[in-house]
Amino acid sequence: MPIFVLLAASSHLPLPKGIPKQNNEIINIKNEDNRCFERYILEDLYPAPYHRERSQNQNPHLGELNFRGIQFPVKADNNTMEKFEKQNSDISVSIYGWSEKELIPKRIASKSKVHDRCNHKKRNCQPCKLIRLLLITGDDPKTGEPAQHYCLIQGRDRLGKLARYTIKHKGKLYVCDYCVSHRTYDSKIDAQHIEDCEEINTPVQRTVIPKEGKNIYKFRRQERMLDVPFDCTADAETLSIQIKKNQGSKTIAIQEHKVIGFDYIIKRSDGKTKVPVKIRGDDPAGEFIKAMEKETEQI
Repeated sequence: MPIFVLLAASSHLPLPKGIPKQNNEIINIKNEDNRCFERYILEDLYPAPYHRERSQNQNPHLGELNFRGIQFPVKADNNTMEKFEKQNSDISVSIYGWSEKELIPKRIASKSKVHDRCNHKKRNCQPCKLIRLLLITGDDPKTGEPAQHYCLIQGRDRLGKLARYTIKHKGKLYVCDYCVSHRTYDSKIDAQHIEDCEEINTPVQRTVIPKEGKNIYKFRRQERMLDVPFDCTADAETLSIQIKKNQGSKTIAIQEHKVIGFDYIIKRSDGKTKVPVKIRGDDPAGEFIKAMEKETEQI
């Protein structure tokens, strides 16, 4: 049974395919350490006047944020983000991913923590600074192993541009943080949608509307309504053997299942069955495959 260790975002990675290399509204700092998360928070809080991709811009402010109990590189899971927000109460973080040329929401800050997305009359908010990060994956240029890296999305307006939504006039385009699909120029419509989307879109996910011509589902496989002529039910018996074996840099196997036998029975569509078969020996898996090939020829 393998143990999976969550990847943590660390040193610089190039932007994945599908994201324009220029005018993409993304800041990709060329850091060589494992503190890219801290650097992007600082870059948003203390924006450099130019060359914002340079890592030396954040060096004067390193150590100002409270990372007590949080290890570097910072993992992109909800527990870590909630701990960071609790220890830095004036900051909230939303994280997006990139998959097949699409922007995917991964972790969105709660509405109650974002000053510009809540009902101030209920006094349920704090003046938090919302920082939107893009989490990209790729192979580490130095080690060649799978790695992750944060990038900074420059505000909600840029979120819409990254999602490839165009603005046809000078009005402000509001894009939903939770589904990255709903967009409007009306702030009241946006506020109502955000309220509804946060309640029903848990966990957060992108909504994709089917294209014209592919938005109708109907049954096409009539042959699947017929009974299967023969049905084989098989059962494998295994022994669990304790091991300790590295499977990549992030996974350690601690158990291995050894096959010690197979049992199977073949049933015909009219209910009649063949004699049950038991397979034992030094190579029961190989013998089972041979038995299945022989049964197929006979049928």
